[in-house]
Amino acid sequence: MRKEKNQEMKVNGKMRQNIIISSYYSHLIMHKPIFKKDIVFKNLEDSNVYVNISHCYILLHLYQLGLDACIEGLKLNPQQKVLWNNKASALIKLGRLEDVLEAIEKHLEIDPENEYLLSYKQKISQKMEQRNLKESKDKNFTGQNSQNQSENLSHNKNIIQNILSAWLRTRSQSLAYFFSQ
Repeated sequence: MRKEKNQEMKVNGKMRQNIIISSYYSHLIMHKPIFKKDIVFKNLEDSNVYVNISHCYILLHLYQLGLDACIEGLKLNPQQKVLWNNKASALIKLGRLEDVLEAIEKHLEIDPENEYLLSYKQKISQKMEQRNLKESKDKNFTGQNSQNQSENLSHNKNIIQNILSAWLRTRSQSLAYFFSQ
């Protein structure tokens, strides 16, 4: 019982510590523009710092900077699962689904039994298929649409020429009648 309470206190303490650290980084990133990229990525040796920094960037909708922080952190510790999650989150927001699948694959190499990641990988694959299908439909539609437009244009051109020639004939007949009187 006492061990469980100690363990729970350690977990709660770590959670509080992470919250404090995250809020500290968020404050620095938001209020100290110099902290954004140049200083953050110099000589950091702890991948956990990059976890917090990337998380803060993602929360602030600075997805490219969050991705950069993940990449730097993964250079230090490629086994850091949270960095792979943050990287996937940033890539999703940037619309780079192929890279998201790659990040999920790397995470699954570390944690192959993660059911959430397996289902998420499947969802991303489905989104990619839908996007590819939509793109192919759009290409076909624009191809057909441009062909239809060129046919309509030539048809309209013929109609306009017929109207003009009829108008000119009528006008010349009217002028001839006017001058004949």
